[in-house]
Amino acid sequence: MSSTSSGRPPHRRPGYGRGLQVQSQVLNGLILREFASRFGRRGTGLLFTFLIPMMQASIIATLRLIAGAPGYAGMAIFPFTACGVLYFRGFRNMAGDQIEAVPNNAGLLYFHKVTTLDIYLSRFFVNLAINMSVGGAMYIIARVSGFAPPADEPLYLVLLLILSNAFGFAYGLTLASVAIFFPGMRSLNLIFMRILYFTSGVFFAVPEIPPAFRSYLLWNPMLHVTELARSYYFIEYTTVYGNLDYVLKWFVAFLIIGLVFERILRDRALP
Repeated sequence: MSSTSSGRPPHRRPGYGRGLQVQSQVLNGLILREFASRFGRRGTGLLFTFLIPMMQASIIATLRLIAGAPGYAGMAIFPFTACGVLYFRGFRNMAGDQIEAVPNNAGLLYFHKVTTLDIYLSRFFVNLAINMSVGGAMYIIARVSGFAPPADEPLYLVLLLILSNAFGFAYGLTLASVAIFFPGMRSLNLIFMRILYFTSGVFFAVPEIPPAFRSYLLWNPMLHVTELARSYYFIEYTTVYGNLDYVLKWFVAFLIIGLVFERILRDRALP
């Protein structure tokens, strides 16, 4: 008698629907774990997550006022600096968390359903939720306290914040793969981020920079993001330097490279 006549149905591989269900369950568990590890039960980490960017924007605004340089072209000083701080911090924190994601959670890879991409994505969604919440809180507090006018194009501001976070994810994903072979990449990234920070327009608007240096600074895609954010926020400011296509090209390039590297080097990341 043939072995196929044992009465058991033939074994079938799980369908795409079941695969997506398992994937969503894994991501949901990782996201909840990430929130718990960051903020714990006391919630003090959550408090500082909201306070630090607001304090940073306030300090930079105060320094500009002391130097006799309020917001460029009549822009209110707090949202002027907040447009730089919020978007750059979203990019920087997202990138840094991706580089450290797998080394800090290597034990999770012993579970066969968890992949390195799951760990990267869970951190992306957690950081995105945090950065969006921080941005909303900063806007509400500034409006209620009278330090900021209403945003001219709030929808574009939200979409740009999502893009800056996604850009940080793509950049960090690429560097995380490189860091598997060159652990010193983490230290180099910290230095590079400082350079990006001081050239990303947090402290200045592009028209305030001498023309001889302007073209060099505009290589920094985050400077374009800052200029676009201020243009979307203030009705009185229209940037001629912020280029959304330029930012999208950087984002797509890093995303493709990062995803390809992650898939090729997935086994190298196993503990």
